[in-house]
Amino acid sequence: MSSYLEIAEMVLAQRRRPMGPHAILREAYLLDLMPSHLHGETQHKTLQARLSEDILRSKERSRFVRTEPGKFFLRSLLSDETIPAEFRKTIKARRRKRELTPNPVLCIAKESLHKLEVQNGQDKWKVLESLRQSGELSYFEFKDRPEGHVPIWCFVMLMREECVLSYRVGKYRSHDDDVTSKRTVGFTSLVTEDQQTLFNHHDLGIIEAGITALALDLDFPMDVDVLDAETSDETSVVEVLTNDEIEAALLVIETGCPSWFEPTTRRLSMNDMKWIPFRVPPNHLDDFDPWTQAVVHRRFACDV
Repeated sequence: MSSYLEIAEMVLAQRRRPMGPHAILREAYLLDLMPSHLHGETQHKTLQARLSEDILRSKERSRFVRTEPGKFFLRSLLSDETIPAEFRKTIKARRRKRELTPNPVLCIAKESLHKLEVQNGQDKWKVLESLRQSGELSYFEFKDRPEGHVPIWCFVMLMREECVLSYRVGKYRSHDDDVTSKRTVGFTSLVTEDQQTLFNHHDLGIIEAGITALALDLDFPMDVDVLDAETSDETSVVEVLTNDEIEAALLVIETGCPSWFEPTTRRLSMNDMKWIPFRVPPNHLDDFDPWTQAVVHRRFACDV
């Protein structure tokens, strides 16, 4: 049994009201319920993931329910009439949809791309905010972006131990013959202006855009909060060149695959899905799409 779930159950039973993961953890520390082996800066993400996973897998047998987005309560207390009725109303997680018209999108001036390479000791999100304030980084209509600006794409890799999930690009995913049937290791998405909210203002919606695209492409069966909890804060920047011209900037993000989830979706846009080792450069790199090749060259700069 998960320690996080046991802690959440004790806190919710004592406080007798729905709570979000931040509040549950705060109360757990006040009640001295947190064991020493549970630590880290993203405990709230882990807790939310564990609760969401338990609700998905156990359904009506789960000890927990959602009462509103991001808030959880105990199923055993839903029939307790001493608790206010508004605390005992439950909801189901809403599935998200990929935007059909991803405009405006986040773009950066080509001459400023080198500034995304954050040096040791720098806060990458403060660097992004500085670029935004200077006008070097902004949202534009995709087709009407200023000359010299390129779109920023999230390139999310789903990792399991030392392997990465790969698949072949189907004909309904790209109209480019150079990409169709090529293997890739990334799930990609433009970053749209409406993906920036009060809750992710610091990263301009970049992380949410990437993991939402991954979740939708794989038909992930629950809120993206679970993947968010498994997503590394580390990012790398990869320039994609065509005829020596920069056509796009990729922000490469790694997300751990939850142990209980096995991607098996077969679609016309994704074929031959399989895990491949990613400790060293993949064999037959020419079999991969240009963006994956660029990411591999950046990751294994000394080996390829």
